[in-house]
Amino acid sequence: MIRWGANLAPLTLTGEGWRLATSMFLHIGIVHLLFNMAVLLAWGPSAERYFGKFAFAVLYLFSGIAGGLLSAVWHGYHQVSSLQMTVGYQFVQTTRPDLIVSAGASGALMGLAGAFLAAKVFGHTDKFGELERVSGKNVALVVGMNLAYGFANSGIDNAAHIGGLLAGFALGTAFCWSHGLGKSTQYFVKGVLAALTLVSGIQGPAAFASSDLQDLKVQLVAELDAQQQKDQAEQEQRDAEKLAQEDEKQRAPSVSKEVAEGAQVAIGSGPSGFTVSADGKRLYVASFEANTVSVIDLASKNVVKTIGGKAQPIMGGCPQCPGVRGPAIAVSPDQALAYVADLAGDAVSVVDLHAGTVIGKVAVGSWPRAIALSSDGKFAYVLNIVDNTVSVIDTAAQKNIATLALSKPSTEGLPPGRPASLTLSADNQRLFVLDGLDNSLYVFDTAARRVLKQIPLPAEENAYDIKLQQGGKSLWVLSDNRFSLIDTAALALKKQLPLCEGTHGYSFDINADGTLIALPLNESQRTLLLRPATRKVVGALPAEHGPGAIRLLADNKSLLVMNDNAASVTLQDVTKTMSLKEAQALNDEAQNSEGLCWQTPGAQSAFGQ
Repeated sequence: MIRWGANLAPLTLTGEGWRLATSMFLHIGIVHLLFNMAVLLAWGPSAERYFGKFAFAVLYLFSGIAGGLLSAVWHGYHQVSSLQMTVGYQFVQTTRPDLIVSAGASGALMGLAGAFLAAKVFGHTDKFGELERVSGKNVALVVGMNLAYGFANSGIDNAAHIGGLLAGFALGTAFCWSHGLGKSTQYFVKGVLAALTLVSGIQGPAAFASSDLQDLKVQLVAELDAQQQKDQAEQEQRDAEKLAQEDEKQRAPSVSKEVAEGAQVAIGSGPSGFTVSADGKRLYVASFEANTVSVIDLASKNVVKTIGGKAQPIMGGCPQCPGVRGPAIAVSPDQALAYVADLAGDAVSVVDLHAGTVIGKVAVGSWPRAIALSSDGKFAYVLNIVDNTVSVIDTAAQKNIATLALSKPSTEGLPPGRPASLTLSADNQRLFVLDGLDNSLYVFDTAARRVLKQIPLPAEENAYDIKLQQGGKSLWVLSDNRFSLIDTAALALKKQLPLCEGTHGYSFDINADGTLIALPLNESQRTLLLRPATRKVVGALPAEHGPGAIRLLADNKSLLVMNDNAASVTLQDVTKTMSLKEAQALNDEAQNSEGLCWQTPGAQSAFGQ
């Protein structure tokens, strides 16, 4: 009721005066509504005939507003005492405002009763015929019974009843007085009272505001927000359970481990990253140790070209950094050029994919680990993890034209394989960069080359990977204990999906419509397929070769996994999955995982605190 506009003193008197109007049209239960509507049906037509349509509207609204205002002032400043037991079993007396949530048309209806009484006392005899259906004794009896019932029972807002009654009597008296003074005077009186109604509704509550009520409002708003979030979470969970039941009915039969493994394509040793062509037909894989770029035809699952080797340095190798991986390769939209991170040379190699040769090197910062290419191929953005900077490359000129700084560089105690991830918005106007040094997300304006916002990520957790959902409205961030969804328009946290205990991954991907997450679990030797809407595991695929980078293709069916330990890439079908029991058997020592939960395990970790 409070969310819909009920009258509550700490809110009404501190900036939400509109509640005086809305509360008149809300009712607490069907019985309350039917009773008030019956009274309005009995009294309304007579009041409208006697006072006139416009005057009736002013009378009804003013009485309701006046009753609500008196109710808010009375309950906001009237203190009630109570005894509370302390920790030491001592009783102490405390006082607090007598807060009551008020709603209903009773104040306005009591205003009609007050106007009728005024008409009986001060009205003109020539109009008494309009009141023949309303007996003064009956009105007085109804008023008396309502007030007596309110005084005898808690939870009845008698302040609103009294306020409406007095306001109605005053307006009724004014209308009766103006009746014999000519129509112009009557119109003037009605206009003044209408203006008074408007002013009292807007300015009346502000006159009774106080610092104590403001403090109480802050507390109440926090409690209401917490309750609303709890209610929304419970409703979401109920909806998710229904959807999960439907999913279970439609789930395809599980397959054997051998079928679920899919097809493996051997590539050069030490794979560091891959990227898929814009048309989804070819896969390009960079291999540190082999110093090669492998081109794979996804339809035939064959390597159609291998570029590089000992005679042609592309990446220079990186024997001193085992375990380093990332999307260290990007391919131009026309598939003519590849841009490959050269860790040893602190550069980006430009590879002519048709000629199979390196045609240039662009110096960047120290240890380039990740690359994002604009959709038009004009700019490449390179994340350097030692400098903790992003280099901006003009691809036509093959020149480093700008450097975007992240947090203060400090690599002490951090391994070379720490998280490195960045991505561009679909319109190329925003660059999102995961900063592993201070565990935050940087958002850059690519045109102005300035920071738009630095968004802190969950405290006491490490963030590992980011992915922009197709359409660009949500950015997903994978941390130790949760997925965080960032609203890319507001640049603010939109939602969190906690990971169940035992679920821990370093990379992930999400399909175009956000209905499926692929999360490889290295220790468990399996990839979980999760449905965010239900937070359920909908399938599992074997991942026994050290899964690294992972990619769900646009067909919503194919999954690509880079295998760190097998020098290969696996192509799997997400519609052909093992049973969860068989997936668990891949590693009996690994903790069982349920995927996504409704609450963060162990604690309610604050976001960015």
